[in-house]
Amino acid sequence: MKTMTLFLLTFGLFVSIQASPKRQPVIIKFGLNPEQATYKKVAESKKAAEYLLIESKKDAEKYFSEKEMKSIATIDFSKRKLVIFVWSGSGKDKIEPNVAESYPEQISFNKIRGRTRDLRRHFVVFSIRKNAILK
Repeated sequence: MKTMTLFLLTFGLFVSIQASPKRQPVIIKFGLNPEQATYKKVAESKKAAEYLLIESKKDAEKYFSEKEMKSIATIDFSKRKLVIFVWSGSGKDKIEPNVAESYPEQISFNKIRGRTRDLRRHFVVFSIRKNAILK
């Protein structure tokens, strides 16, 4: 029994060391609570599209306040881009990313409708790799 436990611990440690990624993850979700002005700017600019794509810091400064820019300051826009979703709906609404295993990664987003009858504003920001393909 002790031998089996030792084997499993050693194997588990080996697998966790081997599986550690050297690159940043494909998707990083930011928990921003935007100001009213930011929400309106983004909502107005994405009227025809499902999401807003921001590929440079200069573009991000158009939409976010100085305070909000501090929370996304860690993004290197030469390697990553932002995908922003804004909508009104149930408080339990969610957006979940799906990443197809390919290179470059192909990312699609699924909106899952909540079942509550409350109306809430949603503002979700994802940071994805620059070379990822959005479906």
